[in-house]
Amino acid sequence: VVLYEAHAVHRELLEREGDGYGEGTRVLLELGAAIDEAVYHAARGQMRRVAEGFDRILERVDVLIGPTVAYPAPAEDPRFGAPEGEVEARFTCPYNLSGMPAVSVPCGVVEGHLPVGLQLAAARDAESLLLSVAAAYEERER
Repeated sequence: VVLYEAHAVHRELLEREGDGYGEGTRVLLELGAAIDEAVYHAARGQMRRVAEGFDRILERVDVLIGPTVAYPAPAEDPRFGAPEGEVEARFTCPYNLSGMPAVSVPCGVVEGHLPVGLQLAAARDAESLLLSVAAAYEERER
């Protein structure tokens, strides 16, 4: 969904000034160009189902907590994308696509200095609650 929509927004500029985009951004926009309109509409339907599932879960709990990504920060910034075999947005994408607010807070380090993120998410329109929980967590961790 995001790739298709991003390509639609950037299509004309990409055609005129494609070299002005960073390599990773250009690759993602080109992936969006390859998405069929029917596939896009089917994905929008899946988005609604994901959002409805989160709505049901958030009737029972206030905040969902989990990892931000499936791996610690790499020692060096990778050239493009996630480490081999990983999907960088595996844990962030469902919240983004369902319209839920989410925030990542630091929750420790590995290998002595590489940060690890903890992601918190709440119901749509519950940003104040989400940010207060994130602030309380960060305060407790200091």
